[in-house]
Amino acid sequence: MTTTFDMDDLRSLLRSCAGEPESVDLDSDIATTTFEELGYDSIAIIELAACVKQNFGVAVSDTAAVNTNTSQDFVDHVRGLLTHGNTIHRPRRADHDMTPASAEPAGKSDSIAPA
Repeated sequence: MTTTFDMDDLRSLLRSCAGEPESVDLDSDIATTTFEELGYDSIAIIELAACVKQNFGVAVSDTAAVNTNTSQDFVDHVRGLLTHGNTIHRPRRADHDMTPASAEPAGKSDSIAPA
């Protein structure tokens, strides 16, 4: 899992998750620009937060995402989550007992026997 997040990561996620508005050049200096000024609404920012979770393993709350003032504020928030180890631990499939109920040994069923 990646432990860094910078403006280039934000640009990449904006393009892949929320699209790039025609009137905006994301390659310009957008650090002090609000998402609204960039042409992104709250739904796009929530989608961006979901992409951060998927790609970087940290959960940015919807509230935190839509309340960031500038692009740099968002980057700093994600960077802080990564720095403080707030990554999401996804259990591997092998960590769970995936034994179907029908594979239980005889006499170990939870069903009630007729009286």
